[in-house]
Amino acid sequence: MHDWASELLFKDFILVFHLNCKELNLLSGEHSVVDLLRCDEEFTPVILRILRDSPGKVLFVIDGFDELRFSLNEITSVLPSDPSVPAPIEATLTALLKGNVLRQGLLLVTTRSTVSDKLSEVLKTPHRFTEILGFSEDGVKEYFQRFFDDTVLSAKAYEHVQANETLITSCFIPVICWIVCTVFREHFQESVDAQGDFETTSSIFVYFINTLIKDHCESSSRPDLTSLRSLGQLADKGMQDHQVLFDERKMSELLTDFNVHNPFLCKFLMKRKVYRETMYSFMHMSFQEFFAALHFFLIEDEEEACRKLQILLKSTADKVNSFRLIEENWRDRVVQFLFGLSSSDVFAFVKSASWAAIQAQLKEWLMNVIHIGKYSRRNSSDPRAMLFILHCLYEIHEKDFVMHVIESLEWISFSTHDLQRTDYWVLLYCLQCCQSVRYMHLDSLTAENLRMLGPGLCKCKELGLKVNLSDAYVDDLISALGEKKIIHELRIESSLSAESVEHILRALHKQKSVGWIFLCGVKAVSLNIAATSVHLIQTTGLRKITRHPDKKTASVCLCL
Repeated sequence: MHDWASELLFKDFILVFHLNCKELNLLSGEHSVVDLLRCDEEFTPVILRILRDSPGKVLFVIDGFDELRFSLNEITSVLPSDPSVPAPIEATLTALLKGNVLRQGLLLVTTRSTVSDKLSEVLKTPHRFTEILGFSEDGVKEYFQRFFDDTVLSAKAYEHVQANETLITSCFIPVICWIVCTVFREHFQESVDAQGDFETTSSIFVYFINTLIKDHCESSSRPDLTSLRSLGQLADKGMQDHQVLFDERKMSELLTDFNVHNPFLCKFLMKRKVYRETMYSFMHMSFQEFFAALHFFLIEDEEEACRKLQILLKSTADKVNSFRLIEENWRDRVVQFLFGLSSSDVFAFVKSASWAAIQAQLKEWLMNVIHIGKYSRRNSSDPRAMLFILHCLYEIHEKDFVMHVIESLEWISFSTHDLQRTDYWVLLYCLQCCQSVRYMHLDSLTAENLRMLGPGLCKCKELGLKVNLSDAYVDDLISALGEKKIIHELRIESSLSAESVEHILRALHKQKSVGWIFLCGVKAVSLNIAATSVHLIQTTGLRKITRHPDKKTASVCLCL
């Protein structure tokens, strides 16, 4: 909005409006599109004229779609077609998104990617989705340089982060990068080496909260449990009610020691029609989710804590096992934080009487999810549900338990889901905790990710891989394949030399059996390749080798 007003961005638009979904949640009754814009009445005639005569020159920035409390898929009211006609808030917003009103107007909608499917159902076409993955590694380095005034400290902090792959990956998320910088600055001031303290998102948040508490509560070096308990109650209540904005009355009700200078809360003024109201929110949605998880550990009655946790876990398990994960995604992130807080590494921070009972309940629940979900080849799971399980295991960071869970899984498959860099490191950690893994299937594997996952993949008894690599990474593939495995499928979507193909085929001779081999982009089939392929078919039960020289020519197949 500022860049547009400064004529640095969106120069083709006459008007740009910002609709904050947090604020839309607070509306009730009937409102028109013009009402939602909340402009002074003196400008209303001008705005109406522009909306009528030049709708294509108007941009609506709808911010935080995932934070809407109401559903847009179950509208019973008639959708308005005129921007000045009032309707229930759900119908008005739906009409704007679907193009029933101001069809030619442009929309820029921000949301967490987990609800992009919901958004696509109500968004007018044509539309395009762009996922912002966060900082690049160079961006993280630049951020560190800007954050620290001292170039020596900046270089030292970045060196620590770069040496920890999990930490550098976490820093791709801007708010996490800011948290990590804040904690490192505190540790450097105390001359403490913090590198080994950061493993999981939960541990990063714990150290950050400790830092803020020490900065704002000089009389105590430990967290004030009363204050944390109040914040946990506020966060939990907000999650249950799908609420991220709180007025002063709600703050006073839920926070026994309400302080406008609370370091974990943001204060801002929200414009009403005739007045401004002071509102509060957690500094980031992730903090509300974290405090909602912490709330369970701070409930003084262990029986009550376990009862409330059972209700949360029941609703999450139903979604995981019916492959409807992300339906209410805040629950899933709260559960992941619960696993992180139940780690023995952060016990010193929590020091809850119910900690052991909660940890046991979480472990039992996860094993039941896996058992009921029947994660086998005959009932292949939604990869998002599998990824959720792996992230829970990573957060608890307990090697024996991780090994027990992973080795009980019959089938780990991401054949229909692209993984992010963080996901690959979570997967590698889980694989490294095990002595062996039954089955692993990965699609869209880059050469770099193959090299990274190599130590884990070589532990898999059965493999299915779809990889894009050059000749320089063939040795990494050979190492990952190992020996005496069942290779169900190996698809190589890149151009390899005849020597590299021969090398791969020879490695496949060392396997128990081989199902399908797809070679895309192989320039030519030499006599050696043909002979090795025939021998491979005869000795391993190989069903088919398919070669695609390029998209314009037919494939060449060697079939048993």
